[in-house]
Amino acid sequence: MTRDELLDKLDEAQTNEEIREIGEELLTQDPKSPYGKLAVWETMGYEDAVETLDMLREALDEIRAVVDAKEIPAVIDEDRDALVYCTVMMNLGYSLLAEGEIEEAYEVAKEFANFDDEGSFPSRMLLYRCMLDLELYGDIFETLEADPLESVVGEHARAIALLETGAPAGEVRDAINYAISLSPDVPFFVINIWDFPEAEEEIEEELEDVVNDATYLAEPWCKSDKRLAAISAPTFLFGYLTLDARRNSVPMLPRQTGSLQLLLHWMTRSFLISRTSANVIHVPARLLQAVS
Repeated sequence: MTRDELLDKLDEAQTNEEIREIGEELLTQDPKSPYGKLAVWETMGYEDAVETLDMLREALDEIRAVVDAKEIPAVIDEDRDALVYCTVMMNLGYSLLAEGEIEEAYEVAKEFANFDDEGSFPSRMLLYRCMLDLELYGDIFETLEADPLESVVGEHARAIALLETGAPAGEVRDAINYAISLSPDVPFFVINIWDFPEAEEEIEEELEDVVNDATYLAEPWCKSDKRLAAISAPTFLFGYLTLDARRNSVPMLPRQTGSLQLLLHWMTRSFLISRTSANVIHVPARLLQAVS
């Protein structure tokens, strides 16, 4: 079977066994195949996957060269190589973040967001979370200014950066309120008014982006009493003002940028790695007491 026939078969594969078998065949034909490395890696369990990140690093080098060699720039949703390029960066970047390799994750995130110029993948979520972890507040402002896409995590990062750099209280408040307005349900998960779904629990489609954003914002907002107090006050106020509308309702929002709908189903390994690696901290009791 030729490489292209194997790739077509991979697109239709339904089980991990099928995906791994095809991936191994691709690697038999070409030991450097980024498709084969990605397919085999995605069928691994979490522990094995994070222990073999070199496989993704190698795949990234190979697929980057393929994409860079194209005479016409690749369009993500029309080009298999571009899809794989983004998928490798997504899996590698979020895995590095979950493992605490923040500086390397940040380098991947910059390349990822630069290529993902239409926000087809959750590249901004990774980028701004890495910037927050590295306390690159000036870079956050510069990146937001240059980025043509608006994102929930990006605007929350702006609010945190303003808070940490001593901006006027009114400017910080406006930034927080604006970030909340982009996805009003996110802070309810962040400050633990609503419980995060369990790792194995299915999430309704309408809630996927909300939970994804909140997952990567919970730890930054809960890092200090100052931050938690800043996000809690407007969240409690908003919850009080909308109590009647929210009572007995399930939070539902339109989908934001960063949807994974464009991915072939064998490329959809969850990027919510922190949900299974305890990378996210839920609000500690001492912080809850500080704002109660």
